[in-house]
Amino acid sequence: MKLIPQYPALLPKRTNHHHYYSAIFTLSLTERLGEPNYFEILSKVKKIIREIELVVPRLGEREWIVRNNERNLSNCFNFDVDFEKCVRYFEKKNVDEFEFCGEVSLPIIQSGREFGASIGLSGNFGNKPIGEMPALNGVITFDFGTTYDCDWISKEEIGALSFDQLHEILKIILREYKVNWARVADQDYTFRLDNNENICDSYQVFEHRYPGGWMVMVNALLSPSDVPEAEDVITLANGKSLVVTTKEPFSSYNLEHVERARAVEIRLNELGLLPSFEENPILD
Repeated sequence: MKLIPQYPALLPKRTNHHHYYSAIFTLSLTERLGEPNYFEILSKVKKIIREIELVVPRLGEREWIVRNNERNLSNCFNFDVDFEKCVRYFEKKNVDEFEFCGEVSLPIIQSGREFGASIGLSGNFGNKPIGEMPALNGVITFDFGTTYDCDWISKEEIGALSFDQLHEILKIILREYKVNWARVADQDYTFRLDNNENICDSYQVFEHRYPGGWMVMVNALLSPSDVPEAEDVITLANGKSLVVTTKEPFSSYNLEHVERARAVEIRLNELGLLPSFEENPILD
């Protein structure tokens, strides 16, 4: 069944509008920290970065920085040269919050010293449930994001990562963390602005459930016949599957992509594999 999006895919008037892919990985409770070792946390992130550079060689040509100065990125710490400073900054930034609620926030670590034109990693870890909202209890995220430009007329993606690259990055994260849920999508699928810069309704089908997008990793072994709306279903390690909406770069300004992504969401919900915010099915 072909789905018609509830709202049209409006192209931004802004020629400098940066598209943004976000790969969100939800870690299991077993990954939660005791008293955090900030050196070990950032060392693990550095290992991930080195592996990502092998997948995206152009990233190895740029320095990685910790954004300790949001107004002037030229004053930010170099993640390799100033690693000890990064650790101390990370620890100081989190000490009060960890004592208060057991949370640890990973600073934004990005390639290059440009706003809105980088690849970055950030996230939240912790050893306690987060507040009283069931949607947040036991949920720890690790966010890998990449900005790129899009020619809105030709729909050509300039600087976007390919499906194969993002698939390899997902496998890198899976080797380093126990991941129970993951999704990759552009930001405009779930957070949209109209041409007057006003927030408008997004394309996700279920407001109370985790959204889909380009690809979704689920805790089940599926075959392509289980999700015929997807272009592919790939078996991953530890009994997980990657449901792929399209192999070409996904864009929420491509109606065909949107229709397929919404259909995949509906199918995953029918299979009981689209978690709700009210439940806490993320945990083992």
